[in-house]
Amino acid sequence: MKKRIIALFMILVMMATMLAGCGQEAPAEEASEATEDVYMEIDAYSYALGFIRYTETDMDGESVESETMTLAMNAVAGQTIAEVWEANGYEFSEVYAEGEVFEGWMVYKMVNETDEEGFDISRTYERISGDELYTTEEFMELEVPGHDVVYCAKWE
Repeated sequence: MKKRIIALFMILVMMATMLAGCGQEAPAEEASEATEDVYMEIDAYSYALGFIRYTETDMDGESVESETMTLAMNAVAGQTIAEVWEANGYEFSEVYAEGEVFEGWMVYKMVNETDEEGFDISRTYERISGDELYTTEEFMELEVPGHDVVYCAKWE
């Protein structure tokens, strides 16, 4: 008799655990797509010795001015470039190349080819901005596309 009561109790516990999750909704697929990371590079074009000057916050919470030829960041599709800078703790100052005249920003889709093990074996760039060049103000308002992207400075 004791064994039957324990067995009945165990069955009731198992049923209760199975039913506990029935009222929960599955997460929407769209929500996971909206937060998908996009790899983004901002390139000042090193052949012209172009540099990106920006401010970042160091570990002590102080602002430090830095410069680089290329800056890589993670972004979320749909964010503006200005939002990406802020989310990564950076503030854009300027893009410059000594003796060069800045014409604008070009946009390239970054296409990575991977092998069967998932390692990148080649990278190509497809210019998606056509002949259009974006001023820095327009560039900061562009939305991040749903694919890896490079924004490259064009010099005269």
